[in-house]
Amino acid sequence: MGKLLTFFFIVFAIGTVLSGVMEQETAFATTALTSNVDEDDTTIQVSDTSDFLDSGYLWIGDERLQYTSKTDTSFTDVTRGVADSNNEGGAASGHSTGDKVMNEKANILNIMLGYNRFATRTEIGTMEYPMFVWKLLTVTVPKMITWDYSYLEGDLVLLKYTLLYAISAGFLISFIGWVLPLVRSILPY
Repeated sequence: MGKLLTFFFIVFAIGTVLSGVMEQETAFATTALTSNVDEDDTTIQVSDTSDFLDSGYLWIGDERLQYTSKTDTSFTDVTRGVADSNNEGGAASGHSTGDKVMNEKANILNIMLGYNRFATRTEIGTMEYPMFVWKLLTVTVPKMITWDYSYLEGDLVLLKYTLLYAISAGFLISFIGWVLPLVRSILPY
């Protein structure tokens, strides 16, 4: 069952790369903030914007932003806290110099691989936890089921309905087969 689940993750990752290529975007564009960003800033200063589209969406931490133009080192005319189709990324927040800035494709794979994390501040310092399981269930699985790629429109929509939805059904079956033993091991008899 694990091999089948791995196959579906690989197909999803390849689809994400193809989506970026079809949109003429470097599939995994990342950069870093070069200055702090307040909740109401509409210009975002970064190291380099060359791999990003002329306009589009960004992720900084858990915030999704929309920009309409860019320079070599900044995104301008930025709308903050824009929610995506899963209602993720809808709250504007402050960010620090050095924070990672990613395009949509890089953020999706980042979530799928479990690199996002949340932090809790305690008396002895900050403790960070991976958000893999939560993001897997709320972001990755829905995207893997719907195949929400822009290049699957027009004549290619038949590919989605005939092949990719069959893969989605197989993914759901294998995912449920993977999750049920985990749930059974946690729950008392």
